[in-house]
Amino acid sequence: MDGPTDDGTTAPQVSRRAVLGGLGAAGGLVGLGALPGVAGAAPGAGSRSNGTARVVPFHGRHQAGITDPAPRHATVAAFDVTATDLAGLRSLLDAWTIAAERMTRGLPAGPVLDVTRAPNDPGEAMGLGPSGLTITVGVGPSLLSGASGARFGLSTRRPAPLADLPAFEGDALVDRWSDGDLIVQACSDDAQVAFHAVHALAVTGAGLVRVRWSIDGFLGTPRGTESPTPRNLMGFKDGTVNPEPAQFDRVVWAGDEPRWMRGGSYLVVRRIRMDLAAWDAETLDDQQETIGRIRSTGAPLTGGTESSAPILRGRGSQAIPAGAHIRVASPAANGGARLLRRGYNYSAGTTEAGDLDAGLLFLAYQRDPREQFVPIQRRLATADALRTYVTAVGSGVYAVLPGVRPGGSYADPLLG
Repeated sequence: MDGPTDDGTTAPQVSRRAVLGGLGAAGGLVGLGALPGVAGAAPGAGSRSNGTARVVPFHGRHQAGITDPAPRHATVAAFDVTATDLAGLRSLLDAWTIAAERMTRGLPAGPVLDVTRAPNDPGEAMGLGPSGLTITVGVGPSLLSGASGARFGLSTRRPAPLADLPAFEGDALVDRWSDGDLIVQACSDDAQVAFHAVHALAVTGAGLVRVRWSIDGFLGTPRGTESPTPRNLMGFKDGTVNPEPAQFDRVVWAGDEPRWMRGGSYLVVRRIRMDLAAWDAETLDDQQETIGRIRSTGAPLTGGTESSAPILRGRGSQAIPAGAHIRVASPAANGGARLLRRGYNYSAGTTEAGDLDAGLLFLAYQRDPREQFVPIQRRLATADALRTYVTAVGSGVYAVLPGVRPGGSYADPLLG
């Protein structure tokens, strides 16, 4: 029996369970057009118009959602894989590829709505359009080591840069906000579209994964002549010193080993709670000396504009204070190490103490966390004046998979 699809065509009625089962039996994707309702390619290179109709291409050498400009909203979630064998893991990644490609074009995650079965798509993004949606997927160390690595035969596939993060002074990590076998970052111009992407992937993977943690992030929208650099919840511009595109090959993209990671990157996620009550009680002068920048303009305390290089050497008022965040975190203070930051603000209600549970969803892409994030964070943990006001309560490191070729799957690089 045939039924109507969400995009107005007619196709055989198949359930999500049937899609997953068929993919597992096939051992991989032959092509996205091989399933009902998935015919048609994503739009060509470049974004299409603005607002709800904006489309970011899904296919490419690299996944979207890394170096393209960050939209206003993000939902980031980690999943633990419950599939019992490699075929189940492949089925999951194949099905996620189909769902992600469709959703970035503004279509439902599933190819068909069958009224006699549970919907293939939860439906909350109907009518909202693509809204610039990007979906970025990676794997955690736990999937490639220990019991999971043995279960899937992937113990020899773990890249050296995907090393467990060491303990950092001042961290107060909560297990339910950390780690995970898989990571999904969904970014969009619309908060509901971003949430829907993660929700739909959870529905698509039912029985093969379970959500470990999820968090929503947001950014303000600068107006007029205001710099596009977003402000964090402490009121300061966050992410001013990011690498330029010419630096991406040596800062962002993974090296040649292992080969399956070519075109990928490594992502560090940190849920950093801010003690806003303590911060708000400080004078503006104290806040600016802690950060090393003028709050209103983002310029270094030593003068100029937001993009001006701060003076890190000198005495007294001629230099940035020794413990200022921008000084301790600068490439000059860390052997040239840099990160591509793509952070978001978050607000998650209140703490048990009655304070705001809010802060920074820190997302940093890099070539090798051992040589970039880890040494920078070790220095910040001991020398940064800002450490008094921030605490990492969640943390994880992930190998973000290379981009998906047309007709391919997230599973292709890792599983072959």
